[in-house]
Amino acid sequence: MKQFLFVFGLAVNLSGFCQDLTWESGVLITKNQEVLTGSLVYHAAHEAVLIRHKENNKADFFSSHKIQSFRFYDSKADVNRQFICLEKSEFFPDDALLEIVVSGSIKIVRKLKGSIDQLTYADDAEDFNYYIFVHSRLIPLQQFKLKILPIILDRHLIEIKAFIEQGKIDVNTSTAAIRVIKEYNRLMSKSNLVASIN
Repeated sequence: MKQFLFVFGLAVNLSGFCQDLTWESGVLITKNQEVLTGSLVYHAAHEAVLIRHKENNKADFFSSHKIQSFRFYDSKADVNRQFICLEKSEFFPDDALLEIVVSGSIKIVRKLKGSIDQLTYADDAEDFNYYIFVHSRLIPLQQFKLKILPIILDRHLIEIKAFIEQGKIDVNTSTAAIRVIKEYNRLMSKSNLVASIN
């Protein structure tokens, strides 16, 4: 009963708060694979999404534990945003919604820092915590060289070494980690395409 009252109170407060925000066109997929389309408001501090359905203009509240993923077009930033829900881990005390920054075999995801509740309030990359998501595990981006680079080199040693050397990339930086992961994902999609043709 306490949980119901908390969620109900949160939904009422959130819906009032969200009237001042821009509703964006998007899609939400629930944990039980239901696909919902309409207008979304994402609220990072509450780990929640409000969705207003196209067919009846009714708004529903979804907390992270009910969401598998969602995406929407952010008209202010002029970018498509995609989020996944990850179960609680050593980094998050409960299910968490993380934005996908780099897609592919190895993903880079990010989460707004605790003091910021809306994407529109984030000034730059420093307002987020970044993670690598691989084999259903989250690894802080700062641990790229130690934990991820060996995996990448094991799979594409020659190509990745050449990419690092030609680009004079310092693999100790976050920017370099992102560049190398993007190149690895490109190589993986290329090899997957060749495998599917053969």
